[in-house]
This record gives sequence, structure tokens and C-alpha cells, in this order.
Amino acid sequence: MKKLALLLLTLTLLFSVSSTALATEEDFIIEDGVLTYYGGSGGEVTIPDGVTSIGAGAFFLCKELTGVIIPQSVKTIEDNAFCDCTNLASVTLGTGVTTIGAQAFTRCGALTTINIGENVTSIGRAAFCGCTNLCDVTLPSTIASIAANMFESCTSLVSITVPDSVTVIERSAFLDCTALSAIALPDGVTSIGPYAFRNCARLAGIRIPESTTSIGKEAFKDCIALGDVYYAGSQTQWASIEVDKENDPLLCAAIHYGSTEPAAPDVPEEPSDATAYASTQTVFIDGKAVELQAYALKDASGNPTNYVKLRDVAHALNGTAAQFEVTWDGSVGIVTGSSYTPNGSEMHTPFSGDRAYTVPSSATKVDGAAQALAAITLTDDNGGGYTYYQLRDLGRALGFNVGWSAARGIFIETDKPYTDAD
Repeated sequence: MKKLALLLLTLTLLFSVSSTALATEEDFIIEDGVLTYYGGSGGEVTIPDGVTSIGAGAFFLCKELTGVIIPQSVKTIEDNAFCDCTNLASVTLGTGVTTIGAQAFTRCGALTTINIGENVTSIGRAAFCGCTNLCDVTLPSTIASIAANMFESCTSLVSITVPDSVTVIERSAFLDCTALSAIALPDGVTSIGPYAFRNCARLAGIRIPESTTSIGKEAFKDCIALGDVYYAGSQTQWASIEVDKENDPLLCAAIHYGSTEPAAPDVPEEPSDATAYASTQTVFIDGKAVELQAYALKDASGNPTNYVKLRDVAHALNGTAAQFEVTWDGSVGIVTGSSYTPNGSEMHTPFSGDRAYTVPSSATKVDGAAQALAAITLTDDNGGGYTYYQLRDLGRALGFNVGWSAARGIFIETDKPYTDAD
């Protein structure tokens, strides 16, 4: 009886395993290597090895899909393949993929990151349009253009590296990327299409190579924070570029000719004793008075320039339109649009009076991109460091306004873009 029971149990388990495998296979319709339809229950799905193409709309509107693993046998992801898979959070692309079709991942709102392999040579129109949580994209050095609407409404995309292979940025490629704060275009880009960066409201700086000969209609319209354009060519070359007159932010920006890098930080000369002089500043933030501890550096003529502690500013702006997070990985990092996480050092420091200072050896990174910000570091008796910045530098880099008036003194307007003093 025991042997019979064991035999029955074994047969039951074998049947169960066989049924599960059969059911998994039946989730897919595959014709001549093309996966034309997925009808499973979602979750984490592995595409069967041997599939060469994921057909148009194969996973369209599969809201239960949370992850997909694509094997090396797949060469092509066709149009709308994963369109409206709103809970798709992870995609593993096999190294065999060469083509990603139009709207392949449109409105995959849960997708936060995707690594596109170096064999991909073509990415179609609006491939990632509406991926509102997409914040990290690796583009391969094998594509020649950023297609129309490719990243439209990717509202969490804060930075992206455009590979050297790209020569054309098409219409509306980054339209409504409201978190994008800086972008560097590689040498070789010849044209920027209409509306390419329209309503990138936090875009404060852009590097444009000498090879660029055309900038389309309203390419930078509503980029209200755009203050600096670093152009590798001469002023004469820039004047020859046809810029639509409706590109008001671009026309009003400060053009830095002959350079693709930000200007060097304007740090006052360090006196021989490298002393920062203690002071305080009352700053009106959206009309409310806030007292910030400050340290002044004096030039050779004794003229002071005030610096305030970065974490104090982050604490004071938390919850406003200009809020930002502060990070540290060997250099100071700033993440715009994110709420600030206190560490206990805000609005006070464990020292007082004049203090020796040093200049940080590494650049400050804003949303992952190095920025030319003047900074000083003060160190407490236990070796703890505190980084101080000029308020105007922070406003210019992060997109909030800093000003002065006889009536208000120093003020910050968190809901207005930075404007240079007269």
C-alpha cells in the first residue's frame, strides 16, 4: 500500500509539473518565431528562447505584467509591443535586440530604468513616451537619432547622456520632460527639431556643439529656467544658426561662445589666511523671514561675499516648488524636485566665530551632472565637513529666483525662475 501511495503521489507531481509547463507555453501564440500574442496572467514573464521578434501589440494593455525578461534570440521589439503595460516595472533586454519599434513602451508608467544594449541601432517614435517614472536611461552608441516624441512626458527624467553617434534630435523628443535640468549634446549633432525641449521647465543649461546648424520652431519654448547655453562655436557661427523667434528662453539666455563646458566657478580669491568670517543673513523665503548662518569671504580689497550652508537652504526650501535633496558620495550631490531628508545638522553647526576654510576638490553634481558652483568647506573640531554656497549660484543652478530690494532685503521666490541682477 505504501508503494502504491508513493507511486500515485509521484504520478500526481509529474502530472502537475507537466500541466504547469503546458499552461505556460499556452500563454503565448508564436508563429514562425514571432510572438504575436500573450494571454497569460501577468506577473514576471520570461519570453521563450527561440522567439526572434515580439510582434506589434503582443502585450498591449497587459496591466498585470510587472516584469519581462527578453532572451538573446529576440532581434526586434515591434510597434506597440508593450504599450500601456502600466505596471511593467522591469525590463531585461537580451543582447540580440537590434530594433525597438514605435511606441514600444509608451505609457509604461511603472518603468523606472532601462538599459538598452549596444546592438540596438534603431529606436522608434514615442518609444518611451509617457513613462512618467522613468528616471534612468542608458542609450547605446549605435543610434543616429533621438526619434520624435521618444521621451515626451517622461516627467521623472532628470538627466540623460546623449551618445556621440547621435546627429539628429527630432521633433518633440524631450517635450514636457519637466524634471530635466541639464543636457549635453555631443559633437556631431546637426539639428534640433521643433518642440524638442519644449516645457522642460527646469532645464537650466544646455551644451550645443559647433556642428549644429538648425534649431527648430519652439524647440525651447517654456523652458523658463534656461539661463546658460554653452556653444562650442564662435559668435559669428551662432548668429548664422536659424533660430525661430518664438524660442524666447533660448534668445534671452547667456551664450558662452567657444566652449562646451560651464564657465569656471567665480570663487573670490582666498586671502593668505583662508579665513571665512562669521555672519548671519535674514532671507525672506516666499515672504517669510528665515535667519541663515553665513560665512563671508573677503577679496583683496576687503569686499565680502556671503556663503550659506547647503543643508540649511535645503531645509528652508523643503515643501516648496524649489525643494531639493542633498546627497554625498565623495562629492556633494543635489537632486532637484525631491524632498529633503534631514540629518540633524540643519540651521546650526557645532562651531562659531571665524573659521578656516578649504575649497572642495570635486565639483557639485546637480541631478547627476557636474555644475560650476562656487563652494567652500568648513570643518568642525571632529573633522566633519559642512559645504557653503552663494545663494545666487544655487538659484541659478536649481531654478529659483534670488533677489534683493531696499524694502525686502535678500529674498527667495521658489515659484519663479532665476533672473540675473541688473
